[in-house]
Amino acid sequence: MRKPLPSPTSASPRRPNACAVAGGFGLCLLLLIANGLAPRPGKSVAVLTLPLSSVAETGLVVARAGGQFEDAALSGRIIVARSDDPHFIDRLYTQGAVLVFNPGILAGCRPL
Repeated sequence: MRKPLPSPTSASPRRPNACAVAGGFGLCLLLLIANGLAPRPGKSVAVLTLPLSSVAETGLVVARAGGQFEDAALSGRIIVARSDDPHFIDRLYTQGAVLVFNPGILAGCRPL
């Protein structure tokens, strides 16, 4: 003979699984970080190319995409550029950029 299942009112309240809570928290944190790093069309963007690319090659990627040089970081390996064209970020990737991100994260990379 089978035991009847407990009714929802008679069951003790279940606490959420710790892994599920940690996973949900981690996902929210990841989304917040990704949103902060996401480049915004019409604003300055940081452009990173392949590690073996020269500073001139990174500058060429920006120029071919129609951007204007604004600044450089990490010995010129990352170039900060700007364009008012809403498709600028897409063109940077087409021209060879590996990563395009919000340059605000570079504030900690400046020498004192």
